[in-house]
Amino acid sequence: MSEYGRGSTFSFEVPAGKGTAEPVAQKEQKRVTDISGALVVVVDDEAAIVEGMKVLLAGWGMEVIGSLNGENLIEAVHARERMPDLIIADYRLEGGLLGTEVIDRLRRELDPEIPAILITGSSAPERASEADTGRYDFLLKPVQPEVLRDLIAARLRRPISSGS
Repeated sequence: MSEYGRGSTFSFEVPAGKGTAEPVAQKEQKRVTDISGALVVVVDDEAAIVEGMKVLLAGWGMEVIGSLNGENLIEAVHARERMPDLIIADYRLEGGLLGTEVIDRLRRELDPEIPAILITGSSAPERASEADTGRYDFLLKPVQPEVLRDLIAARLRRPISSGS
């Protein structure tokens, strides 16, 4: 019903549908990818970030080699006697060094197929272009642990198991 100067009023009826929602108990139980045992290289110029990532990733059962600038990583990897499963690097490092440069060097010297994740505070379109060209993913800061874990799991392509 409409009245000039007062607007319109509409109404309609919607028949009740049949729900397809899962029971709450099933929703809360997540399918988790097994990322334990993976060796991850973490590069960030802030020591607190490197240590925090070590604690987080170790809590997921991962082994971590940390570095503030990417130096001595080749030696550290060789000391482990295995190739890293993943590289996680901050975009901007001290002294104008970029995480992309560290990723490229590690891939060149170790294995060109090592998956990598670049963490950045910049949402500039160039980052997406660099990610495509450099064959790595990027996450915007602040990084949520669940998002990081999901991306790690996707890159490692490990079998999925039930659990929480």
